[in-house]
Amino acid sequence: MLLTNGVWTLQSDIRDEGREYLCPLFDFVFGLFREIFGDEIMYAEPCIVFNDPLAPFPMLILNTNPIKIRTTAGNLRDWSRFIYEFAHELTHYAIRQQKKDKGITLKWFEETICEAMSMYILNLVGKRWNESPLYNCWPTFAQAINKYNADIYERTSDSILRKCSSYAELQNIEDTCHNNRGGRSIDRNYLYDVFVSMASDIKTIIYHTQYIQLNGLQVDFDIWQVEDKNKEHFINKLSSIQPAISA
Repeated sequence: MLLTNGVWTLQSDIRDEGREYLCPLFDFVFGLFREIFGDEIMYAEPCIVFNDPLAPFPMLILNTNPIKIRTTAGNLRDWSRFIYEFAHELTHYAIRQQKKDKGITLKWFEETICEAMSMYILNLVGKRWNESPLYNCWPTFAQAINKYNADIYERTSDSILRKCSSYAELQNIEDTCHNNRGGRSIDRNYLYDVFVSMASDIKTIIYHTQYIQLNGLQVDFDIWQVEDKNKEHFINKLSSIQPAISA
């Protein structure tokens, strides 16, 4: 067990293959999140990070004290998968820290953001791999991680969000968002492209929960843009994935 600044705990088992890579992978990816979201967000709440290859899916586990981030890489030598999963859950963590009510989540929107952020972090790791503490172990790893990211980008299905035209359909998307990630893959790719082109505005994404409408299914992007005019263009880009539903 390794402690980082008394807030983040890295937990590994002697049986974990590649456990020696947990700390350097954490340090590099977490450092990127600190650059994007700042220390106030990323050190706001104690959290334990561990990998469980037998778990059914990665998860930000909230019913424990402290909360936990679980990844599910087959072993910790699978750096691309660990980075992808860890970045997803770290994005959930960052979003959680500014929630006025931590029990409120707009799942279809938050999950799409987290999926796009996982890809953005993979892209960033590929570009800055020479800064990684593991660079000397595998100098050409950037090529592998770029291919991993490209393969994700190429796997798409028809967009269920773009076909959605009613609150009933949007409620179904909300209820099934964890089981139908492919149905949001085009929208995930769109957000990823926005993040790459507007990287300095990414921190804005964590504030969307302050603008969830009373129906619990949509973000009020109009009010959000008015209240954060400096990020108006970026917020407008985010709004493009929300289905247009007439009352």
